[in-house]
Amino acid sequence: MYKKRISFSIALAIIIFATTISGFTTTIASASEGLSLDYLISYSEGANSSPQVTIVISDLNTTKIDLVISPMNIFTGQDQSLWLVDIQQIVATGEDGQQLSVSDGGITVEYYLQKAAQYRLVRVDVTDQSKVTIQYRLNRPVLTGFLETLLLCPRDHNLVGNGTLRFELPADWQAVTVLTKEQNTIFPMGSMDSFYGDNQESIYNFVPAGFAVGEQKDIVEVDTNCGRLIYAYSSPPMNTDSVDALLGKAIFEYYCSVVGPLAPYNAYIAGMAYTIWRDVVGQPGLYPFYAQHNRTIDLGQSIPMVEYRPWEWKLCPNTPFFCDLPDYAFYGFPHKLLRAWFSTGGLLFMSPGSDWFFRGGMSHYFQEMAMSFAFGQNKVYERYRDMYQYYQENYVQTGLDQSLFSQSTDEKTNHFLSYFKSGLWAFYLNQRILEATHGEKNMADLSRYLYANYAGIGRPLTYEEIKEAVNIVAGTDLGDVWSRYAYGNEPLPLDPYFQDDDKDGLMNGLEAERHTDPKSVDSDGDGVDDSVEYATECKQVSLVTDYCIEVIPPDAKGIQPTPTATATITNTPLPTVPSTATSTLASTPTNTPVRHPLETLFSNLLLAVLIFGAVTIFIGVFLIFRKMRH
Repeated sequence: MYKKRISFSIALAIIIFATTISGFTTTIASASEGLSLDYLISYSEGANSSPQVTIVISDLNTTKIDLVISPMNIFTGQDQSLWLVDIQQIVATGEDGQQLSVSDGGITVEYYLQKAAQYRLVRVDVTDQSKVTIQYRLNRPVLTGFLETLLLCPRDHNLVGNGTLRFELPADWQAVTVLTKEQNTIFPMGSMDSFYGDNQESIYNFVPAGFAVGEQKDIVEVDTNCGRLIYAYSSPPMNTDSVDALLGKAIFEYYCSVVGPLAPYNAYIAGMAYTIWRDVVGQPGLYPFYAQHNRTIDLGQSIPMVEYRPWEWKLCPNTPFFCDLPDYAFYGFPHKLLRAWFSTGGLLFMSPGSDWFFRGGMSHYFQEMAMSFAFGQNKVYERYRDMYQYYQENYVQTGLDQSLFSQSTDEKTNHFLSYFKSGLWAFYLNQRILEATHGEKNMADLSRYLYANYAGIGRPLTYEEIKEAVNIVAGTDLGDVWSRYAYGNEPLPLDPYFQDDDKDGLMNGLEAERHTDPKSVDSDGDGVDDSVEYATECKQVSLVTDYCIEVIPPDAKGIQPTPTATATITNTPLPTVPSTATSTLASTPTNTPVRHPLETLFSNLLLAVLIFGAVTIFIGVFLIFRKMRH
């Protein structure tokens, strides 16, 4: 009987092990099924020549394959000159060297909300072929941009089992993408989920994958505690220990702590040289106005400068963006980065029409808060005060002050409402959250709550969902902030927040953020004025500490900090309102590495084998012990 039990146990173990291995083999087989794509982009001829692209597609089992490619411009995609790839120049050959038919299916792949951005469909006849080679040369030199403008990709990415991207480069060149870290210019793309999205929601099907290629000195990666921040073609060239690089790093890490890590690759490429933008490099890639993705690059956007610039309004007829440079040229990087961060890969603040103002307002607010790393939060409040004064003088009681949902026939009004009043509204929302929670919660808590509960849902958030989140974070109904000041056209009541009731150098709103009393010079009664305590803390995180110190009145009490030219930014986020949102509302997403499915499979298999082994040993020992007793 004992031998029968032992035999049964062994047989059971073999059956379970065989079943596990069988399931594992089946999983491996299913994971490797589908097309295999090998991309090669050759820059071997140097920067002055257009790169050659070669695509080898293997494991074909069909008569035709549909590929797509995107234009360089979202609004005028019908213009053939905007395509880096000319359909007429694509050459496809089969295994025997026979040239295959390539046909233009037209611009048939629509983008999100059926807007102007569409993709060109290319059909290749692959009858009786198991492998096809497709070659073409780009119609202009390109060193930075989006990979989707260069590479033909299967329209249905679920057909792809494995993809690899390779660059052939001259000596002393490098290539970086937001897909994976550089591995000797070879970038595994897996099943191409990194190139596409989930293919269930149209907005995720075609997402910009940024890249930069060129001389090593022109492409610099800054290490952060969140992900990869890459500067391409900065002018002058970027040094990783420069003030500008430190500020960019601080902003990147601040956004990571506010919103959450950039999914899925925690990478961002910023190309910022205007001369490069206007020259041969161009800006190849869909400008994702309607659904800006978190992996986009923004060429022409300058580095945020540590030099403080007062807010000022400048608008030239028919050329608003160029005349806004005094304000946007120095804040473009943090603004664009956060608008992307809040969008497709993380949150999607966007609805049809003009309802997108919430994303713009949030982005503007956090853009300003991030610039506190340059010169302190007191200067951010000054910029908001300047903006509010302009709003009062030019819009309030002039008949021009409209709701954030309105569309004016006046270009100037539309521009101000969209880019600046929405920022003032977000500032007001933050103050109302502070008041409702006695300074315990703020906009950062709202952002983290939204990210934890809605990131990756594949559709825009509704305004009802956002309003509900605001009320949950605030612990009360703040519907009037929407009904009166967003939907309605009542003037924003911001006067109290920019006043300094106790004349200690700190505006009332800033004191509320710091948990100090706006009616007391020394809130805690320790003999050190609030402004002195603020300046001491400000010095720890700001690059230019002189801006921190200038708030201190001449007669302030307490030890006054010694002015210094610069300070080193630490990894500690800018001092702000203590938050309990992550514990009481939702967990803040952590920077968890993306694991390959096979890694998970092997881990699970190993765990199953270990558990089964332990159970088998226990049964064996139990039977032996029982036999010995008998």
